Amino acid sequence: MPETPGIILLSAGVTPAPGGCEDTATNCAMYASYCFIQPYSRTVQRRCKKTCNVCDCQDTDANCASQMNNCDSEDVRTKCQLTCGHCGGCSDDANNCALMSYLCNDATFGSVMKARCKKTCNFC
Repeated sequence: MPETPGIILLSAGVTPAPGGCEDTATNCAMYASYCFIQPYSRTVQRRCKKTCNVCDCQDTDANCASQMNNCDSEDVRTKCQLTCGHCGGCSDDANNCALMSYLCNDATFGSVMKARCKKTCNFC
């Protein structure tokens, strides 16, 4: 992670060709490990589509930009996959998800489980 925890600074890059799949930031390789980690995935997937392998991911609702703060809603996540950073396959990012599955809906650790154990916790 960069010097400032919690903030992802993606450098300006290219303007993608219509219909093409390109990264629009020049430092996507540095942030590739954050492609599917919330809350970073929201920014990284939009700017690093090729690196994150989410070229086919798109929003199906024209109002997704105004719904960014509602990404916890299953309906918004479904319609606004790119805006909410929920593109890509459904997999766990941690190796102990099954063991920790009792924490999926825990008030303290639920957000961590949502980010690291999407498949085990049925969040995708």
